[in-house]
Amino acid sequence: MVGRHIRAFFPDAVRLKWHEAPDSPSSVRQIGEARLRREPATDLRVALSVATLPTSEGPVTAYFFRDLTDELGTIAQLKATARIDPLTGLPNRMALAETIDRTLRGIARGAPPAALCYLDLDNFKVVNDTCGHMAGDAVLQMVAQVMQQRLRATDAIGRLGGDEFALVLRNCQYDDAVHYVEALRQKIAARKMNFLGRNFNIGVSAGITLLTDKTPSVTVALIEADRACYRAKSSGRAKRQLSPYNKLVAILRPHRKV
Repeated sequence: MVGRHIRAFFPDAVRLKWHEAPDSPSSVRQIGEARLRREPATDLRVALSVATLPTSEGPVTAYFFRDLTDELGTIAQLKATARIDPLTGLPNRMALAETIDRTLRGIARGAPPAALCYLDLDNFKVVNDTCGHMAGDAVLQMVAQVMQQRLRATDAIGRLGGDEFALVLRNCQYDDAVHYVEALRQKIAARKMNFLGRNFNIGVSAGITLLTDKTPSVTVALIEADRACYRAKSSGRAKRQLSPYNKLVAILRPHRKV
């Protein structure tokens, strides 16, 4: 910057105004964020402030720039971390809820329906109780890995908490979701886990609800999928159920096969 006019560093939209400086020589006024041009054709985000400085020749208006690169990078990293489950590396419940919300808004604008699958592991408590939490963590990581391997580019996955996961299958009808979950269950069941000399087979119970233009909210969608999963688990483990909400959809739209 040395030897160059300060105007050369500002985009045209930014105008420095001398009257922005506070009257008091000891005061500093925060203006906000700005962008400084730098070579080659890149911008540097800075925090901009202004002050009036006393000099032997009279008061001088001085602008101060603080580089925000590291600060903004840290904030972005913290935001990303807050959306990720640290054990499995999957999006957490908050991130998944945002995905469901975006999916519902897309459906309201004419996108095809989607399926929300609520998955609960079977026999997970046995692993935790008999072999410890490290073994339980290994099971959760294995399940997350299998689910990621089978995920389509348009779909989303997340860990809701404990041994519960969820899938958002976009552009997916109920029958397709059933086949997808069934194949996923078989894939997970085929992965035998050995802890302390014992073999464990992990099953999956699932509840499925369709996300349509009649789904009222993210909360309702999660509740319905959770209830369907609970019924599946209560009626015998490693089962899947359609939620009552989708039965309502079937009545309102009888042409849909469920």
